[in-house]
Amino acid sequence: KLYIILAQSIINIGGAEIYARNKYTYLRNAGWDCMVISTRQGKIVIEDLKQFESTIFKELRFGPHLYSRATKTKLLKKLVSILPDPTRYEEVIVESHSLTLSLWGELLSKEISAKHLAFLLEEHCDLNTQKYDYLKFKHNRGELAGINKQSLKLFFQPYEDLPDDKSYCLLA
Repeated sequence: KLYIILAQSIINIGGAEIYARNKYTYLRNAGWDCMVISTRQGKIVIEDLKQFESTIFKELRFGPHLYSRATKTKLLKKLVSILPDPTRYEEVIVESHSLTLSLWGELLSKEISAKHLAFLLEEHCDLNTQKYDYLKFKHNRGELAGINKQSLKLFFQPYEDLPDDKSYCLLA
């Protein structure tokens, strides 16, 4: 089994970095192959994450729609090239931690025939109709979670009132 985490940052020490480290060590201890891909460059403080210094892609900070088709394709090929061969695994999961990273996670998952979970560690974003449609799509498939019961409600609020039982969350 292979688990790929798309994290905004593995530098410094904060809640998201600690979550990525804990998720990585949990999965490794459970027998999964696991890697962390992130977007921010800088000093990696958490020892377990230092091995992922070469998997920092600053280009992922921006949505795929901001790149030309050729640039997007080249970047996806580069991402796939750093992964172990996904066909060797019976299960491959990509987990992304922000709305922007979830768009990349969706593209990467399609490229390698993986499942994609958008676990939004942020509590709000500038939502437009296209982003709402995407989040609704992920939500309807059960592939979207927030960090607490209010998170998804806040994301969806400009467009709909999400009932409590549909505001999926995971404990980070």
